[in-house]
Amino acid sequence: MAAMADAQVMEIPIDVLEGDTIADGDTVPEVPRYRTLSAAELSTVLCRIPVKDIRQQVDYGHDSLLYDRRQIDMVVVHSNYFVGGNVFSTKGCIDQFRQYDVAPHYMITRDGTILYMVDERLVAWHAGQSLLPGTDRDSLNYTSIGIELVAHPSQPITQRQNEQLLRLVTDIRKRYPIRYLMRHSDIARRRKTDPWSINWPRFVRNVIARTGEVIWRK
Repeated sequence: MAAMADAQVMEIPIDVLEGDTIADGDTVPEVPRYRTLSAAELSTVLCRIPVKDIRQQVDYGHDSLLYDRRQIDMVVVHSNYFVGGNVFSTKGCIDQFRQYDVAPHYMITRDGTILYMVDERLVAWHAGQSLLPGTDRDSLNYTSIGIELVAHPSQPITQRQNEQLLRLVTDIRKRYPIRYLMRHSDIARRRKTDPWSINWPRFVRNVIARTGEVIWRK
């Protein structure tokens, strides 16, 4: 009950692309930054940690059918960067998602801001052609939550990104029976190499220490 009481006063920024300073330094016109969500609105947020909610702006990269009880048992971690400019540009990464009609449920910027992009009850198109290792289970978008890290192969993720990723995965595991913690490269081995520049064994050990055993790949 205490956790719910805290959640009911959680403030979430109205719009990360207006009235805020983006992680790459771009600024845009000011608008009121925060509003307090009602209990009814919070029931649609699902996550119980501070995020920047931009779901209303993401009209691409996901199924339109809302599932009250999507059978989620997997978290898939990705990384991405903006091609053709500042590689860590938040806006650039989002524009690329729109261009290719893909999207994660969450994206963590270089300063550790968690962008809530696609409602967890929606199937986000983040995994593409995918197969759970050691099984014949495919089409993993339908049973997973996707998290993107803004990162580049040549540079490690930031300490704040690592902390926020751990915080987000911990929160997700409190709400779903997550059995599998996978990298994009684990489920699309011939197509993908991300997430880059993350100490995966160390990260998974930290997840296990907080939330219990999970199936993963070294």
